[in-house]
Amino acid sequence: MDELYLLDEQLNRKHIIDTYSSIIWAKRYNSVGDCELVISATEDNFNKVKECRYISRPDDDMVCKIEKIEIQTDEENGNQFIITGTDIKNILNQRIVAKQTNFNGLVEDYIRKLITDSIINPTNKDRKIKNFILADKVGFTERIREQVTYDYVGDKIQELCQQYGWGYKVTVNNGNFVFALYRGGDKSK
Repeated sequence: MDELYLLDEQLNRKHIIDTYSSIIWAKRYNSVGDCELVISATEDNFNKVKECRYISRPDDDMVCKIEKIEIQTDEENGNQFIITGTDIKNILNQRIVAKQTNFNGLVEDYIRKLITDSIINPTNKDRKIKNFILADKVGFTERIREQVTYDYVGDKIQELCQQYGWGYKVTVNNGNFVFALYRGGDKSK
């Protein structure tokens, strides 16, 4: 079994989970992924999960925010916790494009502007998501002319990435949420 890590609010690794009944780890290219972890319903496991906020794997860069913990009684396996989570790129949907934005230029720059204006450096400083940064530009050359207001930032980015065939992710690096665009390789060759 692969190890899983439980991270606290500050994105620090707090616990290792190396014994579990099952894990579903559904990473998605240009939409929000999710996960489901099933572990024994012990007091120790409950305390570990209760003090943490995120789940990560050493073999993948997707990190999931813990959304729900349920207990399931199973005669064969005993009581188990079912922990469900959502890809942290869903953090982009915690903010909307609060003011009308008119843009004419590179789609990559448009996405970066939406994130900067709504998450990294918003007019209302209370709307800032701390420790959120942008990865280096990829250099995509597609262009757009568009106006947007009151859309969720994540929904708009997902729409654009699906339209242009790009992937996007939010990873964790040195205590930061890091947004990046990418294009998948052709694996059919």
